[in-house]
Amino acid sequence: MGLRYSAPNKKWKFSAGVRNLLNQEASDPSPGPNAMGIVGIPEDIPLADRNYFVEARYYF
Repeated sequence: MGLRYSAPNKKWKFSAGVRNLLNQEASDPSPGPNAMGIVGIPEDIPLADRNYFVEARYYF
């Protein structure tokens, strides 16, 4: 979830948000079979917990 704002003069842009808002425990599987035929393990790469971000940009 995020918010964005562009200043009327088009020189400033702001954004803020939160990722994984509900703080769910999530994971991704590792990549598929490699050159030796070994299959990845499902749900072995954990994803980030809830985190917040802010950003400000100025255009010259």
